Amino acid sequence: MSGSGPNWLGLLKWSLQYSDGTEGSTCNAMSDDDKEWLKRAMSDLVKDEPNRMNEVLNELKQFIEGINATGGANEEQKAQIESLLEVYYSLTPLSYLLTYLLLFIHL
Repeated sequence: MSGSGPNWLGLLKWSLQYSDGTEGSTCNAMSDDDKEWLKRAMSDLVKDEPNRMNEVLNELKQFIEGINATGGANEEQKAQIESLLEVYYSLTPLSYLLTYLLLFIHL
């Protein structure tokens, strides 16, 4: 390969030359039961991150207002901060990737 990137045309020509002659897919359309199962599985495994993030931000806003009103954070408020941080870190793109990987592993 040259330094300009992959040789896609060469790869296509090679792939067509060495085709194994397999037939088209024998997959059938999903049944209604299978579709319903997949919808349930997706809703169970995939979180509504934007909604949860709004909840966390509202909690954080209330928390900050409480700290400003009292003049400082007490132990309970510090624990709430830790809890909010845990939720925040669980909503990172890595968690999305892991969720989808786990879903496809189980399918």
